[in-house]
This record gives sequence, C-alpha cells and structure tokens, in this order.
Amino acid sequence: MSEAIQLVMCEIYYLSYKDRAVMRRAISFLGEDKKDTIVLNIQMNKRNNYLNELEGNKVEHERITHDFLF
Repeated sequence: MSEAIQLVMCEIYYLSYKDRAVMRRAISFLGEDKKDTIVLNIQMNKRNNYLNELEGNKVEHERITHDFLF
C-alpha cells in the first residue's frame, strides 16, 4: 500500500515535461509572480483526473486513496 501511495505522489507532485510546457506557457501569459498558483493548479488538475479514474474503476481502497489525495 505504501508503494502505491509513493507512486501516486510521484504521478501528482512531480511535473512531467508536458506539465512543464503548460507551466511555461502559463507563466509567459500570466507572469512569473503567478508561478506557485500555476503549479498548484496543475497538481490539483492531476489529483482530480486521478480521482475520476479511480471512481470510474471503483477501486477497493478508494476511501483511503481519496483521504490521502485531499
């Protein structure tokens, strides 16, 4: 279970190349002072996508994962 939680953390909190490209475009549009907000929005979007995928699959440990994500 702890390995699964580590995997979820890596998937959500570490930005991929695609996430970094989105971040660069948003920073160029909104400015450097909004960088933290942009990163938080990207991570929240990844959390929501992951949660929607879990709900679609109805995973047995859904409540534990949901509590961990939020």
